Amino acid sequence: MTRQRIRSCFSCLLAMVCFASLLCAQDFKKEEIRLIQMINQEKNLTTRNKCIDSLLYVFEQQEKTGTYQQKNDLLRATFMFRSAAPRHFKIDTLLYRAIYTYENTVGDAILLQYCANLNNCLLVASADKQPIYKTRMLQCVFNFTAWNEQQHYSEQTKKSIQLFQKQIIPVCADYTLAADIWLHTLPKLRSEKTKVLQFLKNEFEHNQCTQERTYNTVLDSLLALEPSAALWLNKSIFYAEKADYVNEYNSLNKAKSLCHDPEIQDSLHYLLVKNRFNAKEYLEVVGLSREQNTHFKQAILLLAFQSIIKQNERCSASEFEKKMNSFYAYQLLKEASQLGKVDEHLAAEITSRLPTNEELAQHELKLGDKYHLKCWDLNIILEL
Repeated sequence: MTRQRIRSCFSCLLAMVCFASLLCAQDFKKEEIRLIQMINQEKNLTTRNKCIDSLLYVFEQQEKTGTYQQKNDLLRATFMFRSAAPRHFKIDTLLYRAIYTYENTVGDAILLQYCANLNNCLLVASADKQPIYKTRMLQCVFNFTAWNEQQHYSEQTKKSIQLFQKQIIPVCADYTLAADIWLHTLPKLRSEKTKVLQFLKNEFEHNQCTQERTYNTVLDSLLALEPSAALWLNKSIFYAEKADYVNEYNSLNKAKSLCHDPEIQDSLHYLLVKNRFNAKEYLEVVGLSREQNTHFKQAILLLAFQSIIKQNERCSASEFEKKMNSFYAYQLLKEASQLGKVDEHLAAEITSRLPTNEELAQHELKLGDKYHLKCWDLNIILEL
């Protein structure tokens, strides 16, 4: 080993002693500059690592004496990464502060370094602390679009961010953990709060996590800011997938009340009919089927037809009454067939249930007469 290298190594080791009692703020700064120069010039890896440890020690002493400058956060975090034993939680603190508080330029290398360290923190953090780093990753993805407008990240960086996201937030439960924390620290400015909530909504939907309770919380938060038919429709879908037909029905009605587009109103009306059918509220299905609907009339008529069949055993007092209900079902199916093709087997089956002319005559009825269906509280004309 040459004298110069021995002297260099000795200098790095000397920096490890307690500077606090020997050096003033100016001396710390000089030592910082000198060590950085030595690190950049030193070729020997072992010596360079010792100099890095010495520099990190200087930074720690600066913090203790109140002379540390936070503009060095990125530099300090970078050297910490290169140290023999990286302190991942401290690196996270430095990078987070540098990126979000002091608005340093977030280039490709810094961004990837930050995400890689989030993953490292997640691996060593206790279970109760892990959601913090999942939230940080989600916030990073949120800001990525804005940063990209300034930095124009490479395609490789974009792909790497996606991989880090999948690794740190792999399943829907992780999105819930991350979003729950973020929802407690939303921006106060209405426009900024809306941006965050819309981002969270999109992330839940993109990752097919719309059955998570927090997704519904996000929808509620957005509705509190600006109610819309689309958001109420989202809530209705959330409830429908949980077979919560009451809340689905209420959400669809609110969506319909805020909608002024006739075609979308027809869609919502159909969903209301379908909701009542799934809830086995067959009387309501038939009632709703009588309302005007231009775009989904056939589908609604078929649901009404099925409702009459399903309800027939419940509300018919006699066999004849059942056959008269079938008469009404037949008429609905016939009307549906005029709007498009229907299952031929349905037509054959319902026709076999109709009363014969003799049966009608026994009740002093004939084709063309009116008949009151007690079950549905309506009059029908006996026409085939």
